[in-house]
This record gives sequence, C-alpha cells and structure tokens, in this order.
Amino acid sequence: MEVLELCWSRAVSEGAPARPELVFWCLQVLFSLRHRLSLAQVRALYRSPQTTGAALGFVKNKVAQLLAELVAERYPASWPNAVIELLQMPDTDGALRFLRALHDQVLARETQRNTEASRVKEAMRADGAALMLLDWWAHLLRTALASDSGAGDVARAVTTSINLVSGPENPPTMLSDAETAIMVLELLADYVYWLDLSAVLERFQEPLFHILSAPFAEQSCAGVVSAAVTAIERILERKVPTPTEKMQLCEALHLVDLVLKATKDGSVSSAAWSSMLGTFLQQLIELHETKAATVQNWAANVLRTVLEHLLLRDERCALLFHAQTLPALASAVRTFQGAEWDALFSRLLSVTLRRFVSWQLDERHARGTSALQNGASVPVRTSTEPNARVWCSLTPSEDQASESDSETPTMNEECFTETISLLGQLMKRFPTLVLEMMQQLPARYVQARLLLELASYVPVSAQDSLWENARQILADPFIDRLYFDVLTRFGIALLPTTPTLYAYVLPMVVSALESDSLALRAHVASSCVRLIQALHGELARDANADKTLSSHETRSTGSSGSGPATTTTTTAAASWNASSTDESATGTTEAMLIQSGRFRIEYLLHHFQGLVRLDPQDVDLNLVQMPLVECISLLISSAALSSDDRVEYLENCLSPMHAAGLFGSASGLCAVLHLSKGFTPSQCSQDPRLAQMWLTCLEWVLEAASSSAYGLDESVRPLLHRLVELLPEPRISNRLIEYFELRLRLGTEALFGERDLQALVQLANQLCARYRDAGLALQQRLFTPMVRALLAWFPLLSADRSEAPSQVVHTSRNNNTIPWTDAVHMVLSDEARERYTLRNLFYAYLSHLLSHGLASVLIDPQQHAIWPCVLQVVAAGAVGAHVQSIELVNGVWRPAESTVKLPEFEAGTLMRAASSVLSRLAEHWAGQGSVQELDVTLLQTLPGLFRCSPSAVARENIDLQIMIMARLPEADGVIQLVLHEANSRGCTSAACVQYLRVLSQLAQLRCERERRGGSAEGLDSKQAAAVLPLLRQIVQALTESDTATC
Repeated sequence: MEVLELCWSRAVSEGAPARPELVFWCLQVLFSLRHRLSLAQVRALYRSPQTTGAALGFVKNKVAQLLAELVAERYPASWPNAVIELLQMPDTDGALRFLRALHDQVLARETQRNTEASRVKEAMRADGAALMLLDWWAHLLRTALASDSGAGDVARAVTTSINLVSGPENPPTMLSDAETAIMVLELLADYVYWLDLSAVLERFQEPLFHILSAPFAEQSCAGVVSAAVTAIERILERKVPTPTEKMQLCEALHLVDLVLKATKDGSVSSAAWSSMLGTFLQQLIELHETKAATVQNWAANVLRTVLEHLLLRDERCALLFHAQTLPALASAVRTFQGAEWDALFSRLLSVTLRRFVSWQLDERHARGTSALQNGASVPVRTSTEPNARVWCSLTPSEDQASESDSETPTMNEECFTETISLLGQLMKRFPTLVLEMMQQLPARYVQARLLLELASYVPVSAQDSLWENARQILADPFIDRLYFDVLTRFGIALLPTTPTLYAYVLPMVVSALESDSLALRAHVASSCVRLIQALHGELARDANADKTLSSHETRSTGSSGSGPATTTTTTAAASWNASSTDESATGTTEAMLIQSGRFRIEYLLHHFQGLVRLDPQDVDLNLVQMPLVECISLLISSAALSSDDRVEYLENCLSPMHAAGLFGSASGLCAVLHLSKGFTPSQCSQDPRLAQMWLTCLEWVLEAASSSAYGLDESVRPLLHRLVELLPEPRISNRLIEYFELRLRLGTEALFGERDLQALVQLANQLCARYRDAGLALQQRLFTPMVRALLAWFPLLSADRSEAPSQVVHTSRNNNTIPWTDAVHMVLSDEARERYTLRNLFYAYLSHLLSHGLASVLIDPQQHAIWPCVLQVVAAGAVGAHVQSIELVNGVWRPAESTVKLPEFEAGTLMRAASSVLSRLAEHWAGQGSVQELDVTLLQTLPGLFRCSPSAVARENIDLQIMIMARLPEADGVIQLVLHEANSRGCTSAACVQYLRVLSQLAQLRCERERRGGSAEGLDSKQAAAVLPLLRQIVQALTESDTATC
C-alpha cells in the first residue's frame, strides 16, 4: 500500500516537475496495482500537470493505457459515465490518446476481448457517450479545418459544444490543427464499425467531402487527406441490411464525384486512395450480383464510368495498380460480359501490359546500372544468329543479362501476384489477343516472365499460340535464368518437334555455364539435368535433314558460307574439332546441331567435360559441377553412341580421376556416384565392356579403401551401394566378399566407429538381397566375423540414470513388467545410442538372413562355434535380458554375464526384434531335432516369456509363446508351467488373460490336429481336470478385478 501511495503522489504532484522517466515508472506501477486505485485518485491522476499539457508523449500514452484498462474493468457498474467524464480532461491530446488506447486494448476485434468490448459499447450507447463523442470529433474537425481559425482554445470550444460542466481555465492543446484532424479521422475510421451510421453521416459527410475536394486537397496536409480517405473506406465497409441502402450510402458519400475530381489531373496515387478505390470497386461488383435490377444497373454504370475515366489517361491509371485495387479489377473481368465491357477490358489489358513492362524495365535498368558501378562485366546478346556470343561491357540494354535478372520485381510481392492474377483473368477472356500482344513486347525476358506466369491460364483453344510464344523466346536467346525456365517448362515438348531450336538452345546453355555468375551457372546446371533426363531419347534422334535444314537456312541466311553438312555420324564426329573451334564453321555447327543426334551428344560432352574440375575448393562444386557430371553420365549412356564410344567416354572420365587420386576424396567419390546415375543394370548386363569398366571403378574404390585410415565414411557408402545395383553378380560378389573379409579382419583399425560397421552390414544385406547365390557364399564366409563384430567389438552400454522430473506421475506397476524397469528417468548417451543401434542391426541382420532364404547359414557346420552363443543372445533378448557383449572363453563364444539397463522404449524395441527372430527360428526348425540346442533353448526360454510380458511387447511375447508351444507341444510341461506360474505370481488381471490365451491355444491345437487326423496333442480330459482349479481361480480373480483393467 505504501508503494501505491508513493507512486500516486509522485504522479500527481503539483510541485516541481518530476523527471518524465520517474513519472512513467510510477504509472507503470500504478498500472499493475490499478485495482486498488479509488476514483478520486484516478481523477486526480488524469488532471495532474505531470501527465497532461506539456507532458511527453510516452507519459501521456501510459496514462491513456491505464485509463483504458480502468474503463474496461469498471465501466459502467463501478464508474458510471466514465467516458463522458474523461472527455473533460484538460488536454485534447490526452483525451484522444485515451480513445486510441481504448480501441487498441479493448474495442478492436483483434484483442478478442468480446465480453468487455460489448459491455463498454452498450454503456456508451446507453449514456449518450457515443453521440457526444461524434459531436466532439465533428467540432474538433471543423475547428481544425476552419480557414480563419488560429491557435484558439480548442479544448474550451469542445467543452462548450458537448455541454460539459465548466471547470478551471483549460490550457491550449499541444496538437497542431493538422495533427488534431488526423487523430480525429483515424479514430473515426476505427470506431465507425459500431457507431450509429446515420449519426456518422449526419456529422461527417460535409467535412469529409470538403477535405477531399480538389482545391482543399491540394492545399491541405497529405496526412489529413489520407486519413479522410481511410475513414470513407471504413464507412463504406459497414454492413447494411439491403443492397439499396448500400447504394444510398455510396451516393451519400459522393464517391463517384470524389474519385473523378481527385484523379482528374492524375496527381493522386497514394495507397489510401488505392485501398478505398479497391473497396469501392469490390462493393460495386457485389451490388451488381444482387437480384435488384435498379441496383445492378446503377452499379454497372458507376463501375464503367470510373474505369473509363481512369483508363483515359496513363497518369490516372497509377491508382489502379496497387495490391488493394487489382483484385477488384480481376473480379470485374470475371463478372461483366458484353461488347462494351470487352472494349473497356481490352484497354485495361493494354494499360496493364505497359505498366508491367515499365516495372520490369525499371528494375532491369536499376540492377544493370548497379552491376556496372561495381565493375562487373555484363554479357549482352548482340546478334540474333544462333551460336553468336559477344561479351562486352556496355550500357545495359533491354536484352542484357545480369546476375539478378529474374529476381523479384520492383513492385512488392503482393502487387506482383495480383497483377499476374489480373493478367490471368484477361488471358482467359482474350487468350489470342494477350498472346499476340506478348509477342510484340520490346524485351524477351518480360515476355518470358509473362509466359511462365500465365501459362496455366491459357485455355485449350489457344495452346498453339502459347507454344508459338515459347518457340519465339527459345529462338531468340538471352542469358537469363528466365530463358532456362522457359527451356525446362516448354523446351522438353518443343525441341523434339522443332529441331532447329537446338542450334539456339545448346550454344546458349554452354555460354551460360561459362558465365561469371555462380547463381546463373547453378540454375543452368540444374536445368540441364532436368532437360537431358526428359530428352534422353529425343536428344539423340536425328532430324529430317531436308525439312530442318531448309527451315534453318531461311532463318539464318548469313551463316551458310561453309556449305551443307554431311548427315553421317562418322562425318559429324570427324568434323567436331573443326566445327567447334573455327568461327568460319558456325553454319556447319548449327546445321549439325539441328540434324545429328550424335553430334548434339558429343557437342555437350565436349563442353561439359571441359567445365568439370572437381576441385574441392571451388564454391560451385556441388551447385554446378556435380549436376554437370550427372549430365555427362546421361549423355554417355545415350543410344546415339556406340558401345565402344560409350566405354571410351566413360574411361576418359574415370581414368583421369583415378590418376589424380580423386577416388580417395569425397568430391571424387561423389562425382563417380553422379556419373553412374545415367546407367542402368540392364546396360551393364548387356555390355560386358561397360560392366568391366564399372568393375574397374569398383576396384579403384576398394583400392583406395584398403588403407585402414579410409574406413566406410559417408562418401563411399552410397557409391558402393550404387555399384552393387549396377554390376551383375559374378563380376562383383567375390571382390566384395574379399573386401568385407579384409575390413572385418582389420577390425576396429578399419571400422573405427559404430556407423562404419553399420554401413558394412547394410551393404552386405543389399548384396544378399540382390544376388541369391552370392549372398549365400558371402554369408557362409562372413557370418562368424560379422556376428563377432556386432556383438563383441562395441559392447552394449546402459542408459544414464537421472532424477525423474517432479511433474511426472509414476503409476504403480503390476508384476507383469520387466524386472529391472525403474521409476527414474533413463537417458542414452550418444555413444550408448550408437551401440543400441548396432544391437538392433544385429537382430535385423539375422532377420535378413531368415527372410532371403539364407537360414541355412545359421546352422552351417562352419558356424557351430558361434551359433549356440547367438541363440543364447537372442533368447535372452526376447525376455528382456540384453547381454552386454559376447566373449571367447576357452575357445568357445559365450554371452557375457552382465546385462544392461535401457529406457523402456529402447528395451521394448530390442525385445520385439529378438522375439521376432526367435519366432522365425522356431518356425524353421523347432520340434525337428535337427538344430543343435534349439529345442532345449526354446523350452528354457518359455518360463522367462511367462514371467516377462510388459505391455509394450505383450502381443509379440504371447505370439512367441504360442509359436513355441505349437512347435513343441509338450502339453504336460506347459500345463505344469502355467500352474507353477499361477501359484508363484498369483492371478492378477493381466496374468489371467495370459493364462487363458495359452490354455485356449492348447485346446485349439488339439482340435486342429484331431481334425487333420494327426496325433491329438493338447489338452485331454485328464489334463483339463488338472487345469479346472486354475480356471476357477482365474474366474474369481476376474470377477473381483476391475473390468476396465481386464
């Protein structure tokens, strides 16, 4: 209480003025303790000279926020007539700030304080504060706008106007006339959505029209005009009961006259005007869609009048091209039909395209000028002939390239999107006209941008014109990302049908890849991958010589001096060096690119190979060079090349890489991986030389991997997997088996960490899945060292124990849980998680053998030294006893006696994996007596399965029990086991369900075997009698237990 009194006294002190920061801090404390303030203290606070008059703005704002919260909490019950009272504040500025805070904190819809806002608004309507507020604002506005008013006492005039109680002499407001008008208009815009609309129009119709009339608008502050326009827009947005009333509202606001007069000379282009115009146009469209004929005709006539006026002169059109106005124009294009509207929208189309081109050219010029100022060389297309590339540093022209050619335009993103949407609607209405106008645009890159953006709007009837636009762009190349976007979007369909485009496209691809711009090169490289993938077959196809050559000669008459080119692939290959290096042979190169598929392949291969350096220090290694390597792979695997040429090209790629030692680097291995992507396993199977080349590549990879320092890092793993996919079984299996044996023999010197071993196991599994015979031979030789590595090299680690969070509620557990599960929070360290992953991989490895017909590997005589140990590890894991590792004792592998404790989720995962493996083993060999120790181990495991049935793995656990009993149906032993477990554990609900499932399975087993005519094993009458006491006990336990638990 002392703090409250101290802060209040400081805030209302009439002595020497306190520091504003101190007053603000006191107000902040009072804001937190506002529920303790009395009305007398509140009144003294907002009348204090410390918080009014010449007080700083942040102090007045804090007072306003405090008062707004007090009104929201106390008005009208505990503070009647609060708003009327606060209008008597000695400072107009303070009163207006209070109304602003009241809206922002309470009344605005965004605050979602619906209950308080409704109460305050109803109270203001009931006590007349709402109408007094409008009267006050109207007087303030008229006073501020009066031409003969000086710096009069606005506060005193306001006091008189709303007939308030007289008080002491009020000091003049600290606001200027313009600031007062702006604050009043902004508050009117915010409050108008719930005030009485007729009262608003009665008081503000004339002042608003006066503000926006041409003579006054030219002389007054721009902020006042914008605030008035926003207020009119908010009034226009008010919902009214009928369309007729909306029409009358538009007429009352004189919107048509305002728009026509304000835009007469084209000087108005503010965002407020555009927003209001967009709202007005949208309202007109909605009125036109109503059923009232009078309203429809009025809306159509007004909309036509406004658009004709704005489209009459270019300077007026600026008002239309804002994000707030463009959606209304798009809706109008969709809605209004008829010859008159077609003519109007045709003018709109012409204006929109001019405006769009202007935006793009300004952006281009600005970016180009910036590039030149920074000393960059700008590539310019100076000839329309294909294969002509001249580089110079000139003043940027319309068709020049720059690094940022296709970045976001000058207009903001929203405006750009809405402009494209408008053009899309015009495209749907006038597809042929739009496409013809696009062809006449002065800059190809603008045409390209529009083509890409508007392609989805083109109707089916105009698709031919669309493709013609794309063909025109591709035949007039320019170095820009947009050009290559058009190439990937349309070139895939156009190039096979128009081979002449190859003479323009392919040289432009090469030129762009030689650019200084990394962003452009990366974009072109990724485009090349998509293009060559899509045209893998078409790119190598020869064109019709007569048709394409005659067409090409018509378009490029200046390049025929070298004569017609021969059509044979031999001549094409022989003339490569001459045609690609001698400028006088440009015509021959163009003709060959058009005509010969093989020449295209070799043309690209020649240039792409020269661009790939595979230097790890290059910033474009992954962005440019690796995609080019993949392109080279696709080109080499093309059908246009003979088998000999394909092998030769591949060798010319791989041999230098091997000689440079790149097979021992991440970049080199990644390049080889990309180089392999263009080839298929069928190609390697059909071409022994190709397979031999990739097998040599494998040798180089494994040769680099022979060092113990190489390991199986992330660079070599995907390449080895890829080579396994490519190569046929006899060519690869023996070499990989030797490699696996080497790695396993070197041990942790070669396989440093858990992930290296994981990669080795996964690669071995892939080899088994792909090659049945090789998989059998591989696993027969690798089973023992692989298991030894998985179980002995990296022992399983226990989780770290930490205190359980205090908010965690630990529920009591029944006896049917994992014995070592604690209530503490258990966390696996990074190393322990890697070991856990390896143990999981061990079970996956065994499952892989059992799933791919390699189960015999497990019981092969060569594995007798480790097979019993594997069986014991799996059986222990199925009952939740996860052994740490295995060890060699007197020449025999045995599980270590120590077990580890894991978090519940990880423990359950390993139990499920072990149960699955044990179930598969039982399915293969249980009951046959052919597998050493299996039946004995299964019977010894069965009691553990009874005792260990956590809810997380209950289904797998019981399924395994049933599998064992089905395969080893020794009913007497099972029944004795059930009885023993019931006596030792009792008949809890969960245990009863388990017993019933087991007994039910035994009974069903007997019935099933009797039906098949086999030996009737299972429950007979004698055994059933032995079980009856247990059944009675189960029934009693289930009756007394919670049915929900059961």
